[in-house]
Amino acid sequence: PHFKLTSREADEYVKHLNQLRKKQKKEQQKTPETPMEAEEPIEQFTDEEKAAAQALLETPNLFYQILSFIKKLGVVGEEKNILIHYCVLTSRITEDILSEVVKGESAVGKSFTLQKVLDTFPKSAYRDITDATAQSFYHVAKDYFAHRIIVIFEKHGQEKSDYSIRSLQSEKKLKLQITTKDPKTGQFVVKVKEVDGPAGFIT
Repeated sequence: PHFKLTSREADEYVKHLNQLRKKQKKEQQKTPETPMEAEEPIEQFTDEEKAAAQALLETPNLFYQILSFIKKLGVVGEEKNILIHYCVLTSRITEDILSEVVKGESAVGKSFTLQKVLDTFPKSAYRDITDATAQSFYHVAKDYFAHRIIVIFEKHGQEKSDYSIRSLQSEKKLKLQITTKDPKTGQFVVKVKEVDGPAGFIT
């Protein structure tokens, strides 16, 4: 397949990434409420790396180069799945993020192919989860899932959190109303905990 990026689209892409980095840095400066709310350091890129990335984005055979690179990591076949994974992960920078369900028999390499594609993305692009409880998606930093792909390697790992996942996909945010006790007055008050999206899912 061929892919052509105009100069305007490339500028918008870089601008959007910079906005995300500034947003992440702002959140990182806040006092974390829980261990999950601590963000990893924002990736820093040299001018040479930025230039190389820009040149790659503008090549007419971008998908072919991506496919060739990932196959060098040890993936045999799986061409369609490689490119689907790549497109889903790249869609995180948009407002309408893609999701996918990978199906197949056990021990046929589904996770291996996905992991090799994930290796080509920065850690900030996704959140990989083994298991999640029904309420766990609400108790993270406000932007913990925003513009990221949530990867759950096994289907049973998401069963308890299906409702939260569907809500984050459709509503692009989560809102949890909780009752807490005011330490000053001793009175019970209602607070709303919000977690921003959009986010996509791979399972």
